[in-house]
Amino acid sequence: MRSRWTILLISLTLLSCVWLDEKLNEDPLELVFTILPQLNQNADGYYILPLNSDGKQITNHTVYTYVGARDYNELEYIHAENKTVHWISNLFWVMDDTLGYYRKRIRFEQDFRYITTDTSYIYSGDTTAFQKTVGCCSTSDEDGIGSTILTVISSMLGDTLVLEAGTFDEYDNFPEDTLYISVPIIITK
Repeated sequence: MRSRWTILLISLTLLSCVWLDEKLNEDPLELVFTILPQLNQNADGYYILPLNSDGKQITNHTVYTYVGARDYNELEYIHAENKTVHWISNLFWVMDDTLGYYRKRIRFEQDFRYITTDTSYIYSGDTTAFQKTVGCCSTSDEDGIGSTILTVISSMLGDTLVLEAGTFDEYDNFPEDTLYISVPIIITK
């Protein structure tokens, strides 16, 4: 009896490999979605965002993304035009607050934390005044390129901003059907 199950399992595995190989041969396209921060990386793969050296509280930096497909038969890229890219990050700030900022990784953490140079605590107050460190959405152009602006404040020095981007499918806007990527960015001097 044991040998029958083994033979059946091996047969199903071989058939599924053949079906997978046929499927891959039919569609030579691989989806490509990447964030292009235009920043240097350290040895650990973290991007480095230097704050303005001119003493301003706010630093702005443009970040790009590419949406498209790689065609392995033609060895070229097919750009996805007019694809909406949704941007989020884990850092937030409030106008006229020069002491600290807020941190929460959406979908991963329950609470906002208020961070200052010498302390942090869970924040449970009104979040409607929070400013996002990244714009909500962008649309890819004819070259598959979209962009957004990162806005960080000087009190975020030394923290790591987790920049996330995704494209929802056009059928049901269900987050698990999306192309998704995130990159860590260390805020430095």
